[in-house]
Amino acid sequence: MEMSEIQAARLLLGGDGRAGQAASRQVGQESASVRYGEVKSVDAEAGTMTVLLDGQSQEITLTDSTASTRLKAGDRVKIVKQGQSWVIDLAGGISRALDTAVSEANARMGAHDETMAQQQAAIEAAQAELAGMDRKISDAVDTAISQLETPDGGNHIYAGADEPTPPKDGLKAGDLWYQTNASGQIAAVKVWNGTVWNGYDMVANSILVAGSVGSTLIADGAVTTAKITAKAITADQIAANTITGAEIRADSVDVNEIASGDIYCKRLTATDGAGYTEMTGNKLEMLDSGSRSLVAIWVEGGVCYINANLAEKISIGTNSGSVLNISNGGFIFSSMMPGFRVNGVSAVESFAIAPGSATESFSANVPYSPHKTSYAVVYYRCTYTDTAGSVKFPITEGGSANVVLKELTAFEAADESIALGCAENITVALGNSPNKTFAITRGNPYRFAIKPSGNSVNANPGSQFEITQVTLCGQ
Repeated sequence: MEMSEIQAARLLLGGDGRAGQAASRQVGQESASVRYGEVKSVDAEAGTMTVLLDGQSQEITLTDSTASTRLKAGDRVKIVKQGQSWVIDLAGGISRALDTAVSEANARMGAHDETMAQQQAAIEAAQAELAGMDRKISDAVDTAISQLETPDGGNHIYAGADEPTPPKDGLKAGDLWYQTNASGQIAAVKVWNGTVWNGYDMVANSILVAGSVGSTLIADGAVTTAKITAKAITADQIAANTITGAEIRADSVDVNEIASGDIYCKRLTATDGAGYTEMTGNKLEMLDSGSRSLVAIWVEGGVCYINANLAEKISIGTNSGSVLNISNGGFIFSSMMPGFRVNGVSAVESFAIAPGSATESFSANVPYSPHKTSYAVVYYRCTYTDTAGSVKFPITEGGSANVVLKELTAFEAADESIALGCAENITVALGNSPNKTFAITRGNPYRFAIKPSGNSVNANPGSQFEITQVTLCGQ
C-alpha cells in the first residue's frame, strides 16, 4: 500500500504511520530531527527511493533527485529535518558508514597486533633456546676433541688456538694438536715428538674422500676426481686432453694447433715478434714489427685490390709453373720474359698460344674479344746454341708484322774465337672479330757460324730451332 506524505511524516516524527497514534507518542529531540535507515529501492528516473527506518516495519518513500542518482539498494542513509521537510544527508550517511568501517578495521588490527606480539615472543624464546643449545654443543665438541684418544688408545688429540696444557702424566710422542685460528677453523695439524710440536705429515697409499664413493682418490703423483674447484691453481704444466671454460686468460699459450670455429683477438703476432696480421672490416693486412704495411688485400666496388707499398715487385705463381710478375717496369708473363710496357701502358691480360708444331707454320683461334690487342710476344728456343729468347712487337686487330728470330752464342776455341747462331724470318697476322685468328707463317730457318777465318751458313736446323709459345697482350 502506498503511503501518503502525512503518514511518512508521522513515521519520521516517531510514529508508525497509523492515524490517531502520532499525537500520543512522545519522541526525543534527536528522533524528531535525525533518523537513520536502509535504502530498499531506487527509482532514478522518478527521483524517488524507498527507505526502511531503523526500528520501523513499514517502508517510506522519499523524493530526492540528487540522492536517487548516488544511492543504491542496501546503502545506509541519514535523514534530517530542514524546516518543515525531511531530506537525505548524503555526507552524514557516508561518514557514518566510514566510521563503522574504520572502527571494525581498528578492531581487526588490534587483534592482529596482539597475535603478532605473541608470535614474536615465541620466536625470541626459540632463538634464545637455540643459542643456548649451540653453546652447549660447541662446548661438548671442544671437550670431546680435546680429550679424544687415537685408535691405539695411547695418544690424545688436542684442539685449540693455544698450545695444549700437558696432562698429569705429560704429553706422549704421537699426540696430535689441531691448531685453530680466530674463526675456529683448523689452521695446522702438529704432532708431539717427545720434545716439541712439529708439523704432521700424513702418509697413505691413497685417501678416499668422504662422500665421493670411491670416485675421488689422492695418490702418489695423481689426484683423481671428477671436478677440482679452486680459486687458483699454480703449476709448471697442466697436461689435459680438453680444457673447457668460459674464458682462458694467460700471459702465453704455447700449442701446436688451435682448432676453433672463431678466434677473437686484437691481433695475431708472430712468435719471433717480426710482425702481425690484422683484419679490419673488408681489409686483410700484414704488418711488420714497426707497424708498416707489407701487404693489404681488400674488395671494394666489386674490385679486389692488392697493395704492397714496400715491395718492388709482386709475383703470382701457379702449380703449372706459370708466373706473373708485376713491377714498375710492367707485367712479366713468365720467367722467360722481362717486364715491359707499350706506349706507356702496361699489359693487363695475356692470351697464350701453344704452337701445334714448333717447326711449321700454324694458326689459332683466340677468344680474347672484346679486349684490345696491343702487341705480341713470340718465345723460341735454339738447341743448336743451347739458348732461348723472345721478341716483342706491336700488333693490332686485323694487322700483321714481319719478325726476325735469332739466337747467337760465342765461345773461344783452341785456335780461334767463334760465334754460332740460328735465325728465322716469320710473318705474324691477327684476324678481325669475332673469331680472331692468330697465324704465324714461317720462313726457312738456318744456322750459321761466324769465325775469323771465314763465315759459314749451314742447312735448315729443323727441330733445333723451334717456336715454343706465343703471347698476345691487350688492354
